[in-house]
Amino acid sequence: LRDALDPAACAAARRQAGSSSAAAIHAMLDELHATLKEHESWSQAARERESAAETMLVARARELA
Repeated sequence: LRDALDPAACAAARRQAGSSSAAAIHAMLDELHATLKEHESWSQAARERESAAETMLVARARELA
């Protein structure tokens, strides 16, 4: 009964994905870290595309001026 009432023991006993066990939390954090890296890479590429497009636009505007 003591283990059933112990929050830490209850969390450790839950081993399914998305549970509050230490292993599940670490797995979720690893996934989150990987997702954030992917999003960071996409965002950096988007900033580079935006900068290149702006440079081309300004160059074209100067040609037409």
